[in-house]
Amino acid sequence: MQKLFIVATITLALVFLHNEKASAQAPKFGYFDMDYMVSLLPGVSDVDSLRMAFENDTLGARYDSLLSELRKEDSLIKNQLCGMPTRVDTARQQKMANLFYAVQNWQQYAREQSEQRQGQLMQPFLDTVRHALQAVIEEQRYSYVFRKRTFWYAAQTDDLKFPVAKKLGLRLPPQLQGPIETVELFFNKDSDRGGIFDPHAWITRP
Repeated sequence: MQKLFIVATITLALVFLHNEKASAQAPKFGYFDMDYMVSLLPGVSDVDSLRMAFENDTLGARYDSLLSELRKEDSLIKNQLCGMPTRVDTARQQKMANLFYAVQNWQQYAREQSEQRQGQLMQPFLDTVRHALQAVIEEQRYSYVFRKRTFWYAAQTDDLKFPVAKKLGLRLPPQLQGPIETVELFFNKDSDRGGIFDPHAWITRP
């Protein structure tokens, strides 16, 4: 009788350990909309106005200075071309060509500079949300967290905007307030990614 009791106890313990191990190994999935959460942060609405100020003040001043130097060089070449040594003449014409090229390609340069400035302004907000998201992933032990539009369909996937917003101290719009939701997601099959999994679009718990 005692042997049967011991065997039964060991069997129950093994079953319990197996269930615990299986539960611990079961992957936990979530999805997250980074852009939406960043848009809720205080101060992020000032980024556009700061970028426009950079375009008008900093880039505008650079362009005015470039045009002024171009006109100056053009005037010097026209007034002194005949009297300048060949070496000086060639160097000045090369400088003139460089200035003219810069003016011709100013729009592309200004667009790149504006985008770079916007990235610099947005970086602190992105870092804030990423840190909060990573904390939620680690605390709630998510195996995989995907961008919202990665798949056509994902079953039983948690929307992490609720715990991340809570960690950031943000109030979601009234229609979105509530506990974390586990939902079945259907994504637009005509999206630009065509429903194909993007391995760069996921975040995993370390």
